[in-house]
Amino acid sequence: MLGEGFSWLLRGELDEILVTLKKMYVGFSSDIVLAEDNGTMYDVYKLTSTTELQVRLLEEFRFRSKRNRYNLEQNALRGAFVFTTFKVNNETSHLILDKYYYPQDEKINRMYYAFFMYLSKIFNFTLDILVSETYGYRSENGTFNGEIRDLILTRADFGMSAIGITNERLNAVDFTANIDDVYFLVIFIEEKAFGGYKALIQPFSSKVWIGLLIIIVAAIVVSSVPQSLNTVRTALANGSMLIVSVMCSQGLTKEFPGSYKKGLCTVLLFFSMIVTIFYHTSIMNGLLSPTPNLIKTVEDVVAKKRIGVANISYLTPLFLHPLVVQKLNEVREKRYEIPMGIKKVQQDKMFSLIGDEKTLREAMERSFTDSDKCNGREIRAGSKIQIATPIKKHSHYKEMIIFGLVYIHFLYICKIVIYSISR
Repeated sequence: MLGEGFSWLLRGELDEILVTLKKMYVGFSSDIVLAEDNGTMYDVYKLTSTTELQVRLLEEFRFRSKRNRYNLEQNALRGAFVFTTFKVNNETSHLILDKYYYPQDEKINRMYYAFFMYLSKIFNFTLDILVSETYGYRSENGTFNGEIRDLILTRADFGMSAIGITNERLNAVDFTANIDDVYFLVIFIEEKAFGGYKALIQPFSSKVWIGLLIIIVAAIVVSSVPQSLNTVRTALANGSMLIVSVMCSQGLTKEFPGSYKKGLCTVLLFFSMIVTIFYHTSIMNGLLSPTPNLIKTVEDVVAKKRIGVANISYLTPLFLHPLVVQKLNEVREKRYEIPMGIKKVQQDKMFSLIGDEKTLREAMERSFTDSDKCNGREIRAGSKIQIATPIKKHSHYKEMIIFGLVYIHFLYICKIVIYSISR
């Protein structure tokens, strides 16, 4: 659904996207712009809420000519950026692009910082950075602080640090294209026990007793056949023995009593062998298969393990599971630097660490041993969170920044699905 009052910039083939849009609800006041690979752009809209979609050619352009349209001739633009303070080797560091700067894995800020550095070169402007104290939260008196306040007061032309898209923030500022989402994981070690002694009692399970009962009944039937020869049921017994003998490849021999005995014994032996192999396989499978996972949800983690939060600046303001927050309030140690948190997960099997998906998976790949990777578990905590850079309401730089995303995408610097968000 493309909601009322939203702006959307879509990229792809016109016919394919129109087919998709016709299946969706498109708001009457929605502003949809479609860009094809060849640079052609279309305006897609509705005259009323009940009419069909209308398509109007906006303009045909090549990206380089569009790029020249935004030549700002080295004019200075100010971007609000949240620099976070970290301890690296017991020294305070603010170097966001330092290649050795990885303990906190500030992937989101580093990516957007590099993105605006590219934009300054593409559109020929001088980037002036305004350091904001926070990402922008509403205070008790209803006003915003940090990056959002800097935009509202026109201290900055645009925000450079991506933040979570929330309703209260949408009422204060607009957002540029959403090019990344944040997922959160809880990681911990749960050793896999290959086999349990309870598998040894499988021969005494109900299934085995049923199998033994079938074998006993078959043995009784086999032993009763010779006695049937001396009764009035001789014809039926002879017919049964003849069929069994033929099936066992005994044929019609002269020694008929010997052939039926061999045939019936072969059938009984074959059936017993199948039952025995089946239960031997079941026992070995129970001994060699890992035990089922006991922890499957965030609720299980909270109930059975201690929890720490990865000390990532953009993490805790965006999301914490309510049960995780309650659990953290009960303990003193709450936040861990990434290396220390990963090390504690490796050493303490009762400890779990919550953080964003990209950071934790890279840290696990870097620090976990092969054994840890085999026994490591991860559970997704909550749904994805959309993030984007904020910009002042009705800013004329919004189109430029969104176009910059398209241009960077065409240069294969990053692969993104683009839509802008405003209200």
